Amino acid sequence: MATTNSSQSISMPLPIFYGSDYDLWGKKMMTLFKSQNLTDIVEKGLNKPTNISILEEAQQKELEVRKQKDASALYLIQQSLAITIFPRISEASTAKQAWDTLQKEFLGDYKVRTIRLQIPRRELENIKMKYSETVKDYHGRVKVVVNQTRSVGENVTDQRIVEKFLVSLTRK
Repeated sequence: MATTNSSQSISMPLPIFYGSDYDLWGKKMMTLFKSQNLTDIVEKGLNKPTNISILEEAQQKELEVRKQKDASALYLIQQSLAITIFPRISEASTAKQAWDTLQKEFLGDYKVRTIRLQIPRRELENIKMKYSETVKDYHGRVKVVVNQTRSVGENVTDQRIVEKFLVSLTRK
């Protein structure tokens, strides 16, 4: 469970990552990080100076705050992983290390993402309404494919969706 930093304490269950649907889990986690003001730590890292002794008192306090945020973010990542996934990041000492490790393994690098994009892109191009299908059911199928396409980084405009939808309706 995660609690918010606001004056009202709201408990919420953490999204658990079991090894599939990384893109959906990642979006949920990024929303959680935003709600806890941890996004910067996860994306950019701690940026710990090499010589702490030369820092002014205010800078040292800021560093301590950033260390605490990093520990909180790392804890949230660790707690949101299934027991079978956790060993992949068990050696990570920062939230950024853990996040980057998971992202690289489950989302892939640019080439892998480009290849992964081809499947939903092709599915979107080829989707057609089945003769026995209602418009509502077809609309739901189109939305699923559009969301899959967007989740791997493709920009699908609303205009493109409407055009695709209207062109591929049956004459029924």
